[in-house]
Amino acid sequence: MKLTLGSLSTEGRLFFGESILPKAGILKHLAMPGYDIDEFVFEQLDDGTIQLTAAAERFDLKPLLNRTTVAGATNAFPEIKFDLTSDRMQVSDTIALTGSLKGQTDEAMKGDATLLGDILIEGRPLITEATIKALLSDDGPVLDGVGLIGGAETRLSFSTAESGLPVLILSSSKAGRVLRGLGIADVIRGGRLRLVNQFTNDALSDYDTTIELEEFNVIEAPAAIRAFSVLSLSGLYSLVEGDGTRFTRGEGRIKTRNGVHEFDVLKATGGAVGVYMVGSFDRNSGAVDVSGNLVPVNQFSKILGVVPVLGELLTGLDKSGLFATQFSLIGQIDDPDVRVNAASIAPGLLRDLFSPNWLGSEEERILTPDNATN
Repeated sequence: MKLTLGSLSTEGRLFFGESILPKAGILKHLAMPGYDIDEFVFEQLDDGTIQLTAAAERFDLKPLLNRTTVAGATNAFPEIKFDLTSDRMQVSDTIALTGSLKGQTDEAMKGDATLLGDILIEGRPLITEATIKALLSDDGPVLDGVGLIGGAETRLSFSTAESGLPVLILSSSKAGRVLRGLGIADVIRGGRLRLVNQFTNDALSDYDTTIELEEFNVIEAPAAIRAFSVLSLSGLYSLVEGDGTRFTRGEGRIKTRNGVHEFDVLKATGGAVGVYMVGSFDRNSGAVDVSGNLVPVNQFSKILGVVPVLGELLTGLDKSGLFATQFSLIGQIDDPDVRVNAASIAPGLLRDLFSPNWLGSEEERILTPDNATN
């Protein structure tokens, strides 16, 4: 049998029982909008369940996952057991699966499935060699499992938040590899990671991200920070040598809209140095505008910081360290203009007098430009 009907074409065999509808079939080269199936085998079992096996270059699963298309459709669909293998199974405009997807759905198109393969975001691998359990419900798909990001084992959770929009959670004991694999940062080594991505639109192109890091190293730090290794303070040389500078904890809060990343918090603290930055990065143009404080820490400054009078004079009212170096990077990400506020190198109280709330003012300038002219 060969069949061509509009944009649908296929060839194969159909088997009929007592009904006018086919009870089983083997179809090859089944082509229709959203589908390019090499082989499609189906059979209706005695209990009414449909068993499907298919291998295809691409599947469009969006209509099946769209709950509005099956709202109130209880008992409208037969139970289905499926085993799909494909190079691309599209589950939304930006998310696709590759590999094997095996599971079942009931009359209301609810069910569960297991993915052995990869998850793609906008055509790029998010997680590979994954084993993901999926639950299909009225609230949308729920995913949970493990796979590789940047070669590091990572746990993934994807579900719908109270806002009605998806939230993605990633966690790993190899933070540096994961962040490098995601294209977020390539200067971090080791560490533990928890990343929460709350999407803010249906296209999943805008989102708010929270990143938490523990026990990690930073190597090849930006030029604005490397410059202060000449101060010869504890730990600064290691910013450019060996395993880099050790941090015990890091945190980032990033808002992404239309390809522009704005972070109101990007900070890290360790035994040698503390860093706090605010700024923005335009992924489309490559423009970066970042300002920050670098605070070297050693045992001497810690001792002075708790002496009521001497500590306040030498370490400043915030008692954050002997020096608070202010820096900024403005321009194109490949070659930004590095600036340093020389007055900020002054110790303690002098620093507070020269530049009160400098980083707060920079945050207002970068992230709320309308306020900068008021």
